Amino acid sequence: MAAREVALVPTFAVVEQLLHDTAGAGLAESTRDRAKGAREQMTKALAVAKHAGVRIGLGSDLIGPAQDRRGKELSLRAALETPMEALVAATRTNAEILGLSGQVGVITPGAQADLVLWNGNPLEDPELFSDPTNAVLVIQAGHIVKDLR
Repeated sequence: MAAREVALVPTFAVVEQLLHDTAGAGLAESTRDRAKGAREQMTKALAVAKHAGVRIGLGSDLIGPAQDRRGKELSLRAALETPMEALVAATRTNAEILGLSGQVGVITPGAQADLVLWNGNPLEDPELFSDPTNAVLVIQAGHIVKDLR
């Protein structure tokens, strides 16, 4: 993957959702063990890919009513890497993967100006990412879309 510049975008949140609510996903309880095994292998694959120099983005693959929980992916990745590495994967690396370097995923003049202000420091407490109520200010394309300050 590294040699061919193929990116990896693991999606831990969807597996985590299955681990916590297998029945809610309409699956048999026996699926939980398979999901646990998949999560363990995904964790190993993340470490191998990182060591090999593969570009690693961040995604969630969440479907259904859990769309407001996409930040859980950041918390899960922060536990496997560092909070800053997870945040960079979600921003700058994802922009690179999409061919949008310099336009999104960075705070720089001329970039799109998507920003989130958290109720606390997610680099010290990455669980803040998991609860959307902790996002007290959201700016998309330079426009405030949420302001709880």
